[in-house]
Amino acid sequence: MALVCWIFFMNIFGFSFFKESPKSFFLHDFHTSISEAEYNESNKQFEVSLRVFTDDFEEALAQKNKIKNLKLDKNSKYNDLIEAYIKENFYFTDSKNKKLPLIFVGKELDVDVTWIYFEIPFNKYNSGYSITNSVLVELFDDQVNLVNLKYKGLKKTYLLKTNKTTTSLTLQ
Repeated sequence: MALVCWIFFMNIFGFSFFKESPKSFFLHDFHTSISEAEYNESNKQFEVSLRVFTDDFEEALAQKNKIKNLKLDKNSKYNDLIEAYIKENFYFTDSKNKKLPLIFVGKELDVDVTWIYFEIPFNKYNSGYSITNSVLVELFDDQVNLVNLKYKGLKKTYLLKTNKTTTSLTLQ
């Protein structure tokens, strides 16, 4: 009886249990990615870890690559698609607006989030560098991408949104 009442209540308020997939039934209300970019002086590169909600990231990869029911797992089946997506949506540019190379390291799934790891070679800072993070902005108008950057003792946080996906790097 309690289950019938619950389903009736959910249907009255527009949450149809039978019309929606279980995945869409438990959606989160905020759209945020967080990345940590830490400069490794000995390797002359930024080591980046990017955290995204797995369901959102799967949707972005599926739409971009026209794959129905794309499901990430621990194997490397979609690593080439992840690498291409990250290279297109997260990058540094130099003063000549040239993208710096990105080296995909791997991914790690943890309950409802996916960690994506990559490196960006970075020999020497000059003014005119910028960072772009447009991860998932094609899906959500309210997407917010935080980039926590550590460079030679300096710590900065960059807030990038759907309407502002690029900002200048200020590392001095």
